[in-house]
Amino acid sequence: MPDLVASATAILAQSERRVEIVGQNIANATTPGYKRRIPFVQMLTQTDGSVASQVSAVIDNRPGKLVVTNNPFDLALTGPGLFALRDPDGMRFSRQGRFSRNAEGQLIDALGGVLQLANGGDVVASSADFEVRMDGTIVQRGETRGRIAVYREAAGQAAGPSEPADAPGVRQGAFEASNVTTGDEMVTMMEAMRRAESAQRVMITYDELMARAITTFGGGG
Repeated sequence: MPDLVASATAILAQSERRVEIVGQNIANATTPGYKRRIPFVQMLTQTDGSVASQVSAVIDNRPGKLVVTNNPFDLALTGPGLFALRDPDGMRFSRQGRFSRNAEGQLIDALGGVLQLANGGDVVASSADFEVRMDGTIVQRGETRGRIAVYREAAGQAAGPSEPADAPGVRQGAFEASNVTTGDEMVTMMEAMRRAESAQRVMITYDELMARAITTFGGGG
């Protein structure tokens, strides 16, 4: 019986974690460049040699839908890769391609990260009249102003580069939407809820059996 309770408890914990991951995905369904998390059960070996499990998440790196805006500050990566952004605390890497121009002419994202050039330095545009070619080269008033830094994604990580991408594939006037599909997330959530309900029924049945046993043995004393 204790093993039954332990199994039911583990299922409840796993279901809760699945719902948390799904909730994160749904919350970012409209976040440009966001990659959904896919829950999976990971088996772990404990120090005493026993095996336990927990729900972890891997990143679904499939591209999101390309949204055309014709806004010159919007940029989309048409292949694998990450933009390099400079924050006060260091470098950050993201596929979020909705940028704006600040007072200094730097291209920044919604969090204030400054888009970086491949050879170092900030991307600066003196006006909205500039062109970004497919290889990331920035041209303004006929002059080349550098190339946008795009890094290859490190396997299994949400962000963090391994090395510069050879052929980044940058499209101006568009951005990549989140690859979250709300319908798929709701199905995953319902499955997790059903598993939780099954575990709860096991716990209720166990409690009822224990109550009957206590009543039977108590009355026979």
